Amino acid sequence: MLWCCAAVWAGAPDLGITVPYGGTGSAGRFAVQVVRRVDEDTAELRVGALLRSLDVGAEAVVDDHVVTLHALTDTGAALSVDRLEQESALLAEVPLDVGPTPLEGLEIVRVERRFRAGDDADRTHFVALTEGARWPTGDLEVTLDHEAVEVRRRVAVPVAPEGGRSRGRRPDGLPDHGFLLSGPVDLLGHGLRLTADGAGVEVDGGLVPSGASLTVDDLVVTDFAPGRKGHWVHAHRWDRGEVEARVPLGDALALDVRVGERTLALWQRRDLVELRYRDSLGTLVDGSIRIEGRVFRQDAERAWLQVWDRARSPVGLAVFPPRADADLDGKALGGGGSARSRSATYEGAYVFHASELDVKRRPPVTWPEGAPRIAVRCRVDVRIDPAGVPTDAAAANCSEPFRGASEAQVMGWRWHPPKVGAEPVVAHTVVAVVFEP
Repeated sequence: MLWCCAAVWAGAPDLGITVPYGGTGSAGRFAVQVVRRVDEDTAELRVGALLRSLDVGAEAVVDDHVVTLHALTDTGAALSVDRLEQESALLAEVPLDVGPTPLEGLEIVRVERRFRAGDDADRTHFVALTEGARWPTGDLEVTLDHEAVEVRRRVAVPVAPEGGRSRGRRPDGLPDHGFLLSGPVDLLGHGLRLTADGAGVEVDGGLVPSGASLTVDDLVVTDFAPGRKGHWVHAHRWDRGEVEARVPLGDALALDVRVGERTLALWQRRDLVELRYRDSLGTLVDGSIRIEGRVFRQDAERAWLQVWDRARSPVGLAVFPPRADADLDGKALGGGGSARSRSATYEGAYVFHASELDVKRRPPVTWPEGAPRIAVRCRVDVRIDPAGVPTDAAAANCSEPFRGASEAQVMGWRWHPPKVGAEPVVAHTVVAVVFEP
């Protein structure tokens, strides 16, 4: 039975609209249930699939909505709901150095400056570096720290088992520095052996293609040619030589480092920011993220963090009373199986907590192509048909490409049919997709 349908602030802007304990206020795909009164100033609310305790005068931001608890009475809770629109006003620009920020509640936890590097000797070579990384390119090695770029010459030192002495007869036309590999050997702490079929060479389990090389740490192993008694293998390690060039980083976005006849090009970026706003953590890698009704994004040069406010617009609620067979905790008093009261709905879909639904198939998480190797957790709202097949998924709390990848991931899940009592129903729930590098 529908009690009423009215604009949230119509006639009573200070009290919103009253939802009875156990009842639900619904607006399209958004629903909030007043589960129970905890004490004089606190109520327990179910917003979507999330259970939240809210004090009078406090707000809860869930996805793109803000729920405000105005008052508690003997019969229900006075609520208002606002929809958060796109960013509408720039609140602050924060320099990306760890320190005080001009926005209360905002803390820059970590800033990771990255570099893109190219080499004029090989224009196709392009790599992203973090501070402290070592980038080998031919016989040079680039080392980055927070102050400067250092370029060292690398020296190739041939190595072989048993103190470097060659073993076996060298086939004509192959390097003198090498050895015949016919069984397992240890080379600078790395295990070398022939493959099970004798057709190739393995280094720490990695296959060295015939005629090609494999680099493991600073050891380079080349499988030159198979023979009747084994494979002729050449190996060398890279030793770090003297510093050839050192260039202070400064504030320049682009650097050209010349070493002899070669030029190494580096472009600075500050494209990984971990921040805390109020009690929520977020990681920003390109694009933008939304936390607690704010939009955080980096400017084009990655030197500043911009914080945008989001305009609010009142939402009209339809109020539904509690079901006759449910107590104030939303649990059905009779029946079995999944017989919970489902008065909180999204367009006719019953709202379930993820733990109440049995997943039948969950494919392994695949890493989005081109995505940075960082840990990301995406919250995904999913709508499931009575057969347990997802029909719609919408991710939140993460940016692209993880947003689209998590939605595609959940669309591949399958559940056992969601039920209320013995009847299969359309369900709505929230799941998490975790990307771990």
